[in-house]
Amino acid sequence: MGVGRSQRSKLETYGYDSSGNTGGPAYAVPTLTTVTPNTAVAGSGSIGVTLNGTDFHEDSMASVDGVEFYETNFISSTDMDVLGVSVGDTPVVRQVRVHNGPYESNALPFTVT
Repeated sequence: MGVGRSQRSKLETYGYDSSGNTGGPAYAVPTLTTVTPNTAVAGSGSIGVTLNGTDFHEDSMASVDGVEFYETNFISSTDMDVLGVSVGDTPVVRQVRVHNGPYESNALPFTVT
């Protein structure tokens, strides 16, 4: 089964052909080293965070507790910003990750106090 034109370029970016078959990894597994800030006060709305690590790409995505954020700003292979991270009203420790297609970084905590 083929994929539509809008999906094709995204799939090919991550090493898949137009039929969705993998041709091998196009990117390395990203590594996340810091999340700044890594804490926020419950009820403070949404904030932006900066992620530092390795092997980030223009198409890298960030996730918080498994929810991908499409509002990211690629800075370099080691830095990206994530906009609109919802803090919420309840203290909790959230897990932040970076994704390069099917490859996922280690998780780092984002703590809501």
